[in-house]
Amino acid sequence: MQVSDTLNIQNNLNLELHHYLVATHTSTMAKDIYTHTKSPDIAPLYINTVLADLFKCSPYVVRVFPNDNLIEQYQHKAKLTKNWSGIIVSVSSSTSFEALLSHLRCRLMITFEGQRKGILHYYNPIVANYFFDGPNTTDTDNWLGPIKQVCWYGSNHSPNQSLWCKIDNSSLTESEISTWVMTPSQQASLEILYDDQILANFLTSTSQTINNREEWYQHRHYFSQAEHLGFIDIDHIYAYLSLCREHGSIDNTVFNSKKFTRFSPAEKIQYLTSILKKDSVYVS
Repeated sequence: MQVSDTLNIQNNLNLELHHYLVATHTSTMAKDIYTHTKSPDIAPLYINTVLADLFKCSPYVVRVFPNDNLIEQYQHKAKLTKNWSGIIVSVSSSTSFEALLSHLRCRLMITFEGQRKGILHYYNPIVANYFFDGPNTTDTDNWLGPIKQVCWYGSNHSPNQSLWCKIDNSSLTESEISTWVMTPSQQASLEILYDDQILANFLTSTSQTINNREEWYQHRHYFSQAEHLGFIDIDHIYAYLSLCREHGSIDNTVFNSKKFTRFSPAEKIQYLTSILKKDSVYVS
């Protein structure tokens, strides 16, 4: 995946491809699209699917061009958390609008954990941020099928926040049009969304921020440690994250002692606080 804080989609679109905006629904989205485009290739995504009854809430798919006013609108709206957004998908010039629509509509429905069924809101940048970024390349390429490229604006409270993200389909094969079965790598990637939400709530509650991708990945590591240590209560998780922010990574030898493993979660926090405070005083 490529990320950049200076990516200008309008000037960097690959002219050998056809590009389509899949825009999320808001009360103003459809009006904005029809105001800023003259493309005849435009359609509600939910039409001719099991979600057809939700037509009024449907995302829209519309072709965009490098110098299109709609591209400028998309770039502006993508950075506003309370407005419509979406993703840009790109296909070869030989792939028709109808073929792309058929593929996108088919990919709305998924099965997971056996026979459970659900809707995949892949056009939402928050979902795209995890669904396209984390899974292994083969799973992503197979899901994309005829789609050669996906671009979105990274969501807040993630390693990609405030960055333009782009993935390319490295596969030359077309996938079958059928209900997608969520792969383990895709499901694991989507589950990270919930971890990041906990980290975001922690940062908000403590009036702190994370300023770069590396620091965000480090906090994911802290959270993973907290889970491994048996911290379930949110107060204990927050307390552990606070210790890590103050002291950095904690030596694993502390966790492996028999005494530590017998402690309750509250006792573990108290013990770690005591140990790290002593170390801090010693170093100073």
